[in-house]
Amino acid sequence: MFVALRLPREIRTELLKTQTELRRILEAAANWTQAEQFHLTLRFLGNVDRAEVDALITQVRESLAPLGPLSLAAAGLGVFPKRGTPRVIWAGVSDLQQQLARLQRAVEEATARFTQEPPTPKFHGHVTLGRVRETRGGWRRELEVFLKGKAQAPFGTWTADRVEIMGSELSSAGATHYQVAEVSLAAP
Repeated sequence: MFVALRLPREIRTELLKTQTELRRILEAAANWTQAEQFHLTLRFLGNVDRAEVDALITQVRESLAPLGPLSLAAAGLGVFPKRGTPRVIWAGVSDLQQQLARLQRAVEEATARFTQEPPTPKFHGHVTLGRVRETRGGWRRELEVFLKGKAQAPFGTWTADRVEIMGSELSSAGATHYQVAEVSLAAP
C-alpha cells in the first residue's frame, strides 16, 4: 500500500508526451509508468495487515483533517540518483504555498505504526515516469542533454484537494494501483 496524490488528466497527458520523447531516447532500456498510474507518493507503506486497514484510514483522516487543499505545479525533469547511472526518471512536483512537505510529514507520522518501511530521509515531490533497467547503451549523453533542456519545463498546475490511500498488485505485466480510500483536504 501507499499514500499518494493523483494527478489530473491534463497533467498526465503532458507527462505522457514527455515520456514518449524519453522512450525514443532510451528505447527498451527502461520500464515505463502507465499514464493512468502517474501519482505523487507521499508515503510507501509496503504490506499492511488487512485487519489494520480501517484503523489506517481513520488515522490518516484524523491527521489530515486540519490541512487544506494545496496548489501544486508539475515542472522539470530529473533522475535518481543525481550522480552515476540513472535508475529513475521523474517529473518534479512542487507546492506553490510551501505546504507539500508538511502534508508528507503528517502522512508519515499518521502511518508510522502501520508500516515496517523506513521513513523518507528527504522528501522530494516527484512523479516517476520510468525506471532504467538496462544501464549499457549509447543513450546516456542524449538523455543528459534532453533532461537539461527540460529541467524547468512546465507540465501544469492544479489544486490537490484529496489524498488517496492506494493498494498495489504486482503481476508479470507490472503494478496495478487501485484506490482503497480517499481523504479530503478541506480544512474546516
